[in-house]
Amino acid sequence: MKKHNHYSLDALDEWIQDCLNSDAEPEEIYDAIVTAIDDNIRYHESCVRASKRLMMLVKRTNRRQSDNESNVVQLKTNKN
Repeated sequence: MKKHNHYSLDALDEWIQDCLNSDAEPEEIYDAIVTAIDDNIRYHESCVRASKRLMMLVKRTNRRQSDNESNVVQLKTNKN
């Protein structure tokens, strides 16, 4: 077994060896790999959606604060 630069790849190599030496069918191994990749994609897409929603909220809040600050400055100058 070749040693890789990342421990995760060494673990993957061992897991594949374990799967191949088990009674799992090649199609089952393939399906497990594809499912793991799909799950990872869905997880990261969910993180992107949540980050975008948060960014919208932050930008909206910043605009409101900026508008409020402008109004305060305008009120102060109008009083003089």
